[in-house]
Amino acid sequence: MNNIYNTQITPSLQMVTPEGLAAYRTWLQTTLSALPLPDNPTPPGWATLKPHEQTVVRLIAGGCTTADIADRQNLSKDTIHSQRTVINRKLGLSGTNCLVRFAERHQAWLLQPPPA
Repeated sequence: MNNIYNTQITPSLQMVTPEGLAAYRTWLQTTLSALPLPDNPTPPGWATLKPHEQTVVRLIAGGCTTADIADRQNLSKDTIHSQRTVINRKLGLSGTNCLVRFAERHQAWLLQPPPA
């Protein structure tokens, strides 16, 4: 939310008088802070994954295959396959392409830029 505020809303408001801008900024912050947020916006089980496992899931969300990921990570396809098996277990997933479906379901969150 801060990113949208800083990149889109604030520049638009800079055309307003300083007093009007300060009043609007206060109103907007109060209004936005009152909005309910999900208890946990991250995909379920995400915190159980190691950073390299999170990278694999993000690459899957971006459309990479096991071979693509192996090439990008300079690892063997067998290593990536093993990592996917561990990721599935940690996320409680089972079945063919379950990790792909998980990545597709959470694609918007997985592909967002990291916080600044």
